[in-house]
Amino acid sequence: MPRSDRRENFRIVYPHHVCPAFVWRGETARVIDCSEHGFRVEIQCYSDVPARDARVHGRIVFLDGTAVEVFGVVRHVRGRVVGVNFEAPGVPWRVLLREQVCLRTGGPEWAASA
Repeated sequence: MPRSDRRENFRIVYPHHVCPAFVWRGETARVIDCSEHGFRVEIQCYSDVPARDARVHGRIVFLDGTAVEVFGVVRHVRGRVVGVNFEAPGVPWRVLLREQVCLRTGGPEWAASA
């Protein structure tokens, strides 16, 4: 019987020095990776880490300045890293493609015009 593998989905893993921001509860956290179906975020040391199965709501601000409002459910917590599965609609495919272009070309200027 075939099984579903969540890693079959396109995922952007960000270098430490160029990460989008997840803005929620009046705080900003660093997005470690992002796909159409979810993302992982590193919560700052001074912030409370949400519990597993908690609902989160905020904005991901991408490298080219695009901000996407997201809703999701916490699926895992490992130290200060939190994995979130999006509730519909998540991050549009087009935004992820622009992010990939931005990372590969070294700047958001070209990606913003794509």
